[in-house]
Amino acid sequence: MLESESRKSCLPITKHVELMLDIEKSRIISVMETMYFVAIKDLLLELYKDLCDLHRYKGTPNMPLTNEYSSYTNITYGKEFLLAAKMVYWKILKGEICSSSFYSILVDESTDKTMEQHLIVYITYLKDGGRGVRATKFIRLLKIKDSTAQSMYESLSGLLTEMDLSKHKMVGFGLDGASSMRGIHEGLAAKLLHEVPHLLCIHCVAHREALAITDATNYFPEFNYIDKLANKVYSWLGKSAKRHGELKSLMELFQIDKLQVLQIHQIRWLSRGQVMNRLVKIMPALLQE
Repeated sequence: MLESESRKSCLPITKHVELMLDIEKSRIISVMETMYFVAIKDLLLELYKDLCDLHRYKGTPNMPLTNEYSSYTNITYGKEFLLAAKMVYWKILKGEICSSSFYSILVDESTDKTMEQHLIVYITYLKDGGRGVRATKFIRLLKIKDSTAQSMYESLSGLLTEMDLSKHKMVGFGLDGASSMRGIHEGLAAKLLHEVPHLLCIHCVAHREALAITDATNYFPEFNYIDKLANKVYSWLGKSAKRHGELKSLMELFQIDKLQVLQIHQIRWLSRGQVMNRLVKIMPALLQE
């Protein structure tokens, strides 16, 4: 009877293997979630191992007990998790866009710190095969040889081919006013129009407005004076700790939030409005100083 009862309490080897696999899968899911958190927060990948240590220290369930190579807590496995997540997300996104009855593309040029040139690509489409709501998603940072229209056209065409997207389903194309983009004969828009005659090319409305306002200010010296005033205030404060301290004391006296003086960037055209708003808010303290 004892032997019979002991046999009943023993699990078959297949059941033991299933339990081991379930435990291992739970641990992998836990560390993958940790790496996903690192990715969506744009943290350093080296912090992945430290976050795993933190979870283990707090006693988070289903975490590997050690930092051994097979425990999935090193940066090598972390990168594999990121690659797997990227492939799954890319497959889902590509399927959504391809099922839409039409789509639009928004592009802009960019140069990173290493002076490599890229083309930023967004796609707007309708979910649920064209019956759902509109969605706009970042697609990719395309590396281009140079900023010529031909180079951008080749990179963009390669991306659409990779996504199995027909150019004839493209109905809109958003771009800036650079000659390589809007050139009448050899611009990127002209090359796309040659293949897709019905394409509606739209120069960024906010950019056009900013360019128009910049041109209009040339006829009014008062506007140039405001720019000079803003730049003068910024350079006057400079890196002087004394002046910054005096201005902060005055802002506190005038019951103004402690705000930093901003600088106008000629390239980043959205900054001008922010600079002016900031100047108006701290103007009483500036005048007193």
